[in-house]
Amino acid sequence: MSELGKRIAFGVAAAPVFMGVVWLGGWAFKIMVLAIVVLIQLEIVYMLRKAGFHIYVLPVLVLGGVVLASSFANTIVPFFAVVFLWLILVVVLFPHPATAFYGLMSTLFAGLYAPAGLLFLILMRDYSPDYAGFALAFTLILMVWGSDIFAYFTGKNFGKRLLAPSISPKKTWEGAAGGLLGALVALVLCWLLIPDFPFKLLTLLPLALITAVVGPFGDLLASRLKRAVDVKDSSTLLPGHGGFLDRFDAMIAVMPAAYIYLFLIGAFGG
Repeated sequence: MSELGKRIAFGVAAAPVFMGVVWLGGWAFKIMVLAIVVLIQLEIVYMLRKAGFHIYVLPVLVLGGVVLASSFANTIVPFFAVVFLWLILVVVLFPHPATAFYGLMSTLFAGLYAPAGLLFLILMRDYSPDYAGFALAFTLILMVWGSDIFAYFTGKNFGKRLLAPSISPKKTWEGAAGGLLGALVALVLCWLLIPDFPFKLLTLLPLALITAVVGPFGDLLASRLKRAVDVKDSSTLLPGHGGFLDRFDAMIAVMPAAYIYLFLIGAFGG
């Protein structure tokens, strides 16, 4: 089977399971996000080590757990306290002063990048009432996937002008335009097909632009990391998709950006 065939087959099998857990919400959803975050963190640790960075796994996993646990609290002050203490500990753990701060930066990146991005997916799924939270999370996930799919096929068939040739030689401006169309299609379909959709279409319309603009930055960040260690995929865990970072790179970037927009318009009490 070709790589595209594997990609489609795995997506068809995995997407309903993923979305089923999104529908369930609660602990099932949080555990799924935690598992995804841990796998992404381990992929990043592997790549950073391959690039020559000294990095410890335990501080990475603890930071990720603390970030996701902050979704249960009414304040994030304890999160910052734990991060501060781990900053001190990580520097002390490194035996060589010359590598201590490089190790600190790589540990912070591996520890915070995926959980800090996907934390906002949890917060949006926890939006009250529960049905509105499901509709919001479901719609944003489909918008990211729709943008990714349209960008892939548009870029493959019509792409000519490179978006960032030094980072990702396959990303094109035509693909980016297709990504915007894909996000819009996904949003409109959700608005039409989800019964009693709890948001006005015009309210969420800017999210399509946010998805199409911010998503590629997450993709390009992952591409830059992979180029630094000379690997095609972050791992081979997902047939046809590479690793979990490859699959969730755009979503990690989009979710906090979407949350900021929703906060500014008052959806989260802003």
